[in-house]
Amino acid sequence: AVAARRLTVLTVLLLCQSMSSNVLEAFDEMLNKYIVLPLFLTTLCGAGGNAGTQATIRAITGLVSRQFATKDYCRVLRKELLVGVICGFCLSLIGFFRIMIYVSEANPDEVPTPMFIVVAMTAALLVIVLTSALVGGSLPFLLQYLGMDPEHAGPSIQMTMDVLAVLIICTSITLADRLFAGNTPQVG
Repeated sequence: AVAARRLTVLTVLLLCQSMSSNVLEAFDEMLNKYIVLPLFLTTLCGAGGNAGTQATIRAITGLVSRQFATKDYCRVLRKELLVGVICGFCLSLIGFFRIMIYVSEANPDEVPTPMFIVVAMTAALLVIVLTSALVGGSLPFLLQYLGMDPEHAGPSIQMTMDVLAVLIICTSITLADRLFAGNTPQVG
């Protein structure tokens, strides 16, 4: 019975995870234009999954231990908003320097990375971590409200944030490219 329930959830998540492929395909031009983007895609998505998992586990633990009730949702969300902003800014700063180190050490034969791409990736990381904290803190409450086991929020947050993170990253790069391409200094 446990294996059947888990298999059902994992199958649905696997099928939903394939939406990332659709998003990547839609942004294929940007992925090919800026080589740094696919190199850091998993890093940025992983940060979202990690931040979301922390928020999800906190919410699940609070619900299961009865430290939180459904009525505490707004209080939990406010706290996750604050934690998401703090962690998002800190991780974005670290991410900025990590990307800058990579592009400054890039092969001279590679096309230089425009600074606006580094900034757009950094901004995307901030949005991803903030979104992850909010979605991660909300998902267990939503599942419980729907009469489902909040424990399914654990694997669900990974899939949800993988898809959302890819969309956030590709959208921010596309927006930055449309606004600044040709008008910015190169890095590397």
